[in-house]
Amino acid sequence: MDEVLLLTIILAAVVLANILARHVTKIPLPFFLIFLGTLLAGLPVYKNFHLDPSTFALAIIAPMLFNEAQNSSRLWIGRSISNILSLAVGLVLVSVLIVGTGLHLIYPVLPIALAFSLLAIVTPTDASAVNSIFEANPIAEEQAGILQHESLFNDAAGIVLFDMALTAFISGTFSMELAVWTFLWEFLGGLLFGSAIGVVIVSARLFLIRYNDDTPLIMVLIQLLTPFLVYLLAEKMAFSGILAVVAAGLVQGSERDKLRLTSSRMQLVTSNVWEIVSGMLSGTVFVLLGLSLPEVITAMHVSANPNFGVYRLIALGLFIYFLKGIIRLVWTRYLLKRRVKTNHEWRDSMVMALSGANGTITLSLAFSMPNMVNGQPFAFRGTVNLLGGGCHPDEFDYAHHFRAAVVAKSGTKPAAVPLGATDDSGSYQ
Repeated sequence: MDEVLLLTIILAAVVLANILARHVTKIPLPFFLIFLGTLLAGLPVYKNFHLDPSTFALAIIAPMLFNEAQNSSRLWIGRSISNILSLAVGLVLVSVLIVGTGLHLIYPVLPIALAFSLLAIVTPTDASAVNSIFEANPIAEEQAGILQHESLFNDAAGIVLFDMALTAFISGTFSMELAVWTFLWEFLGGLLFGSAIGVVIVSARLFLIRYNDDTPLIMVLIQLLTPFLVYLLAEKMAFSGILAVVAAGLVQGSERDKLRLTSSRMQLVTSNVWEIVSGMLSGTVFVLLGLSLPEVITAMHVSANPNFGVYRLIALGLFIYFLKGIIRLVWTRYLLKRRVKTNHEWRDSMVMALSGANGTITLSLAFSMPNMVNGQPFAFRGTVNLLGGGCHPDEFDYAHHFRAAVVAKSGTKPAAVPLGATDDSGSYQ
């Protein structure tokens, strides 16, 4: 009963935050969510509140990525697949290895496996965050398409790397051969398994349509259950549940034309339901973040360990995001294929580097860090989550970092890109 009460209060906070954001438009919605979460932290029912990481991955990350995948453009993915995979897999791997190694060298107290876990947390870009930037500051269509669909695949790649690095830390052993095999098994196996299950589910829905059993209750519930079913089955097979969910979502989207045989009313209901679910899940993440802040601030200020000092960790966080941004800038300048050659390739690359916004998936991964390791409290949980931009009762005030990210992403990019400065070929004039 207590869990039901806690969830009800969190959802009520999400509703109130959305109402406030509609009337106070100058303040971003996440700040209202974080603020209300901070207020909820004072309630007795939320004392010592913790969320199980495995539950978080299943209940929040899986449906969010499924919805993101089913709304993706298969046409854009096909046209830009090499660039998307270059950013989503190649750049992620290189960033994790280079920045993670550099972080370990300048901050040796952090084990290298956890340094890699941290970089896996901050590598995913978020489609919602990227879209919100484009709404205020339009960029070239080709670049926008690449960035939006990059976020879908590097979410999955980052999550797989995060799981591998964290497993290496907990077990205390690492084998390159085993790591490569595990990555391929989880990555490729997850994609193939998710695609197969997705085809089966879509076929079942088409069968129901054929026999007029396509009522909103039946069809919407099947779609809502799909990410949970796919995730759980994939995890049982030792595949990446997240990648399987992404693949199933892509299959669902690719079959959308066939599913349009259903009534327009059913399509409208489905669209509205997923809009509500997506907003509810995203809002819940930020409310949970706000719930963490009071204990975070207290814990960080009373820490006697100089290695976990607030200012040192902030400096390390700036180092991570600066070096990651430089690598992204160089990668987009020299390793992406361009359909149209321009005289301002550095500016285009700067746009893509600055548009690699982090969002809800980064926060979700931060919440997925375990509370206990080998039966002992995870001493580095707060450090990793602070540097990664996440937050928990052992962590630091993420609001400052989020505020800085909003300013940096919304303020620096317009200076590099005039509004609407695109030509007919999709490149900047």
